[in-house]
Amino acid sequence: ENIAVNPNTVITATAETEGSTIVLKKVIPVAVAEDENYDAGTMTPEDTALALVIEGLLNAGMDPADIDSDEIKDVNSFDDLVEQITTGTEEGNNVTEDPDVIDKVDDIVDKIMNPPTPPSPPVIVSVTGVSIDQEDQLLAKGATLNLTATIQPVNATNKNVTWASDDEAVATVSADGVVTTAAEGTAIITVTTENGNKTDTIEITVANVVNTTQGKGYETISDAIDKADAGDTIEVGTGTYPENLLIDKSINLIGMGMGNTIIEGTMPKGISPMAIVTIGEVLYNGIATRQVDPDTNPIVSNVSISGFSIVYPEDFVLADGLTNIRSAAKSSLDLMRKDDGILFDEMENIGILILGASSCEIANNEIAAYNYGAAMILLSSSNITIVDNEISENQAGIMMQNSFDNTINSNQINMNFVAIALNDSDNNHISGNNIVDSLIGIYLEDNSWSNSISGNTIENEELIFSDFDIKVSRGDISRGSFIEPSGILLSRDSSYSTISSNTINNHYVGIVTMEDSNQNNIINNTISDVYYTGIRSVYNQGNTISGNTIDNSGIDLNEFEVYGYGIQLAYSYYNDVSQNTINGNIMGIGIVDSWGNNVEENTVYNNRVGIVGLELNPDDYSVTLNGRDLAKIPIESNVIVRNKIYDNTEYGMYVDWYEGYAGINSRTGFILDASRNWWGDASGPYHEVINPEGLGNAIGDGINLNSWYIDEAMTELYHIPLN
Repeated sequence: ENIAVNPNTVITATAETEGSTIVLKKVIPVAVAEDENYDAGTMTPEDTALALVIEGLLNAGMDPADIDSDEIKDVNSFDDLVEQITTGTEEGNNVTEDPDVIDKVDDIVDKIMNPPTPPSPPVIVSVTGVSIDQEDQLLAKGATLNLTATIQPVNATNKNVTWASDDEAVATVSADGVVTTAAEGTAIITVTTENGNKTDTIEITVANVVNTTQGKGYETISDAIDKADAGDTIEVGTGTYPENLLIDKSINLIGMGMGNTIIEGTMPKGISPMAIVTIGEVLYNGIATRQVDPDTNPIVSNVSISGFSIVYPEDFVLADGLTNIRSAAKSSLDLMRKDDGILFDEMENIGILILGASSCEIANNEIAAYNYGAAMILLSSSNITIVDNEISENQAGIMMQNSFDNTINSNQINMNFVAIALNDSDNNHISGNNIVDSLIGIYLEDNSWSNSISGNTIENEELIFSDFDIKVSRGDISRGSFIEPSGILLSRDSSYSTISSNTINNHYVGIVTMEDSNQNNIINNTISDVYYTGIRSVYNQGNTISGNTIDNSGIDLNEFEVYGYGIQLAYSYYNDVSQNTINGNIMGIGIVDSWGNNVEENTVYNNRVGIVGLELNPDDYSVTLNGRDLAKIPIESNVIVRNKIYDNTEYGMYVDWYEGYAGINSRTGFILDASRNWWGDASGPYHEVINPEGLGNAIGDGINLNSWYIDEAMTELYHIPLN
C-alpha cells in the first residue's frame, strides 16, 4: 500500500536471525507523496542512532520541521551512541531496548531540547577619570620610583594606561610606571587611560643629594650632612663626588650602588692619616683630640653607610710608582718584618675612619684606598657591623684598634697586604669573609682577646710566595724577628680566641700563633697547599689544635733541606694537638724544643715524615723564655699517644738534633716516645734494633718504644717483652 509521509518520518526494519530479533531504523528526511516511490537504502547503526534521537525529539514535542540532523550529529555523545548500537547489532541484540542505548538517546534529546543559556553580552563601563597615587617627588639621580594609578570608576571595563615623561634626559618612565631619574632638573610624568583618554600628572624633581626625611635637595653630600638632623636618611645620586666627609650625627647615608655612586677622596697626599669618610672624629697627625669610650660616651652612634664606591683616584700612586699590587707586596716585606707589627699611623690613605662610634653599619660598599693605605679603620669603636663590602688594593683592608664587639661578615677582600687586622681589640666576630691575595689574611696583635674567626675562606690566586725570595730556616724563628705571611696570624698575647671552620689555601703559612698568644681554640679548619706550614705555634702555651684537616704543606728543596709541617710546635708547651688529619705534607707534626704537649688521636699519613722532634744544639742556637733556656728543656715530656701513623714515605717518627735532616745524633737518651700508637700494621713500626720485624712505618733513633696498638681501632695494645 502506498502512503504519503512527512519529512523526518522514522521507518523500522526488523529481522530474525538465529533466534534473535534485530531492529534497525532510518529517517526519511523529505516528504514523499502517495504515488511517489522512495528508496530508503541500507539501514546502518548511524541511521538507527539518528532515527532513535528523532523519535525522542518528536515524543518530546519538537516540530518535525525544526529537527536538524546535523545538529544531532554534532552533539559530543552522538558518536558514543553509534558505537553502542554497532556493538549491540553485531551481538544480535535489539538495540532499541538496550538500557544504555536508551540513556544515551535521552541525554542527546535533553541537550537539544534544553540548550545552555548563552552568556549575556558584556556591560561596558567607561572610564571617567584617573589619578596618580603618589604626590610630587624629590629624588636623587639614579633613584627609581614605582608609580601607580587609580581608575575611576573602580569597575571600569578597560583599565589599561600608558606612561610618558616630558623630559627623558631628567627622568624616564617604563610601561608599568617605574620612574628612573638621570640628571638634575624637573620632569612631568603623565598617565593616560586607553579608554576615554583621561590623564593625570606628577612632577619629579631630581637633585644630586636628597634628604628624604626632610624632602630637601643638595649639591654636595657634605652640605646635606651638615644640614641634616639626627635620624635623617640621605640618598646620594649617581655620579662621582670629590669630597671628604665627616659624619658626627646619626644618619643613614645611602648611595645608588657600587660603581654608581662614587665618593673620591680629595685631600692632598702626605697628611697621615687622612680619610675619605670619617665617622665620629677626625685624626690630627694620627692622634685623636679626646679620649672616648664607645659604650658610655660615643662621639656618634647609629650611622649607616651603604651603596657607595669609596676610592682615591686610580692614578693616586705611591711615591716610588708601585701601582702593581704584587710588586708593592714584595716591597712591603720590610714592614712586615718589623717588631712593631702593622702600624696604624703609617697609613697614608684611609677609605672610612670610624673613631669613637657605636652601633653603626657599613654595608654593600666598594672601598679602595689604593696601595699604602687602609680601606677602613676602627678606633675605640664598638658594635660596628661591616658586611657585604668589596675591599681591594690597600695596604690593609679592615683595621681596628681598641675596639670591641664588632662584626665583620661576608665581605670580599682582594689584593691587600693585610686583609683584616686587630690591635688590642676584644670580642669581635669575623666570619664568612672571602679573602684573596693577601700576605696576611687575618691578623690579631697586642692583647687582642676572645675574638671569633670562623667560616672565612682565605686563599691566594696571584700571589706566589716563591716570588718573594723568603728564606726559611729552622733556626730563623727567634722571638719578634719576623711576622710571617699567613692566612691567620695571632701575635703578642692575642689569646682566648676561637679560630674555627676556616678554609685556607695556597698561602705561606696557614695559621700562626706566636709570642704568648695562649689559650686559643684552633678547630675544624681546612688548610691545603701552603708553602711552609699548615698550623704553627711559636712561644705559646695552652692552645687547642683539634679537628683540623691539613694537606700538601711544605716545600722540598733538596734531599737535606726540607721546610714545612702540617702542624709545628716551636718553643711551646702544654698545648693540645688532637683529632687532626694530616696528609701529604713534608713533615706531619713537628715538635721543636717544646714540652708538656699532648698529641693524641691524630691521623698522620702520606707525609714524608709523620712526626718529627727537633732539639736545638745549645752550642749553635739558644733562646730563652721567662728566664729559661729552651734549648736545655727536655722535649721527651710530650705525650704522643693513640695516633694513626701510617703510609708516610720515609719515617713515621723521627728526631733530629739540628745537625741536618740525616745528620749524626750525638745526644744520649731519647727525645720522643712512640709508644701506644697505630703504625699501619699489627706488627708495629719498623726499627732495625727495637723492632726489626715491624711492617708499619719506620721510626728513627732517639725514640722510645715499648708498645703499640695492633689494630686500627686501637682496642688492643701489644707490649714489647722486657729482656
